[in-house]
Amino acid sequence: MQIIPSKEILLITIGILQNIRLVMDLMILGEEGESNAYRQAGFSYYNIYNIFGTYNQTFDKHQVTAVLGFNQEDFREEKYHAEKKGLISDLFPTIALATGASDVGERIDKYALRGAFYRLNYIYDDKYIVEFNGRYDGSSRFPKDSRFGFFPSGSVAWLLNKENFLSEVNWLSQFKIRASYGDLGNQSVTNFGYFPTMQPYISGYLIDGKLTPSIKSPGLVSNNYTWEKVRTYNLGFDFGILQNKLSGSFDIYRRNTLGMLTYGRELPKILGVQEPNENAADLATNGWELSLSYNDSKEISGSMLNFGARFMLSDSYSKNHQI
Repeated sequence: MQIIPSKEILLITIGILQNIRLVMDLMILGEEGESNAYRQAGFSYYNIYNIFGTYNQTFDKHQVTAVLGFNQEDFREEKYHAEKKGLISDLFPTIALATGASDVGERIDKYALRGAFYRLNYIYDDKYIVEFNGRYDGSSRFPKDSRFGFFPSGSVAWLLNKENFLSEVNWLSQFKIRASYGDLGNQSVTNFGYFPTMQPYISGYLIDGKLTPSIKSPGLVSNNYTWEKVRTYNLGFDFGILQNKLSGSFDIYRRNTLGMLTYGRELPKILGVQEPNENAADLATNGWELSLSYNDSKEISGSMLNFGARFMLSDSYSKNHQI
């Protein structure tokens, strides 16, 4: 749904995406001479809700664009399986006609994201560009008291080829220098990594002649468990020569990954459990990138032949630090 006023300077967009999937299977399993009936079923859904507004205004040499929005995602998946040995007849592959031991399992998984975002862009005289961006996001993959994070970014650019002192340089199609700073949040972790969990299993010990169900002791979790933050500083330039037939760019950057989720400090071995994941390390990466490309076209026998080539060269090195 879009709402556009008469002046066409404000655009409000609302979007909803829903994906639902159902799974049901029935099959015969087992080794030669013995058949088992196996059934699995489940469903999953993934919903996305977006609403944002865009404002555009141009006056004299000024151009302003602003975006403000809200985003929410939620996912849930449920599956179960049931297997029973000793199927009476392969012609009737149903669990109800199996007489042996049974095995039943279930899996439930879910996560949710919620956030707000903005972008503010200002251009003066088609030569000077300033932009600010930001997101405030919350993820169910982290504890409630450290679930949200703010991730701002900003950039500036200067198109020198539009300045008067370069106006007579006809062979220079584009020359722009730019700088940027930005934070990104990383929440690519398991959905319930901050919960201590206990896993059931069948013990190898006999009690009263039977193998008994048991539960493993829970692992350790850390209070220092939240978003990883990737902070990048970048300085570069773009150029184009001869109507952009030859173009290229060069960037030098520093990328700091702060609070990486990894195993924390080493614990005494007498404790007998694995140390928990936590924001326990930083990683600093320094590098540069060079890109050159050539594109042209020629008319041959009444047909246009387009051709091009691209060259890329880069280098980087990283150094980690345990917190």
